Amino acid sequence: GFGAPLVVALNRFPGDTDDELKVVREIALEAGADDTAEITGFTDGGEGGIALAEAVAKAREAGQPVLVDFTAKWCATCIWNKKTSIDIESVGAVMADKNFKAFRADYTRRPDYITEELRDRGRAGVPLVLVFPADKTREPEMLPELLTADTVLNALNGAVD
Repeated sequence: GFGAPLVVALNRFPGDTDDELKVVREIALEAGADDTAEITGFTDGGEGGIALAEAVAKAREAGQPVLVDFTAKWCATCIWNKKTSIDIESVGAVMADKNFKAFRADYTRRPDYITEELRDRGRAGVPLVLVFPADKTREPEMLPELLTADTVLNALNGAVD
């Protein structure tokens, strides 16, 4: 985990039941997530990603810096980044100390709303990590595809200066 407030995006796909999503939500909350946002981008396109966008906007309005990790289970670089540079003690400590809100946008099944966001950011796919500063007037920092711990730590610290 991030060691900071975390909202988990729950991707609803055709055939998913309310009971199934309820179980996943409960698992996420029991694992330490602060909240979940139901995403219907697979069936509703960009409109289906509004809940995640609203959760990020809410955190920014509250003056919290935000990290958004666009990732996928099949993405080797994403897995490497998480293992070496995101889900590590030093990053978790800074995120907790600086009161970051963390979000993961799951691209495993390639939902359209994430594809659109990736394109808007000039990326053809994942990984994409965005660090939104606490200062809402500043633009988010788009981190390089292959991360180092120092790259992430510098972005986090720079987001609260």
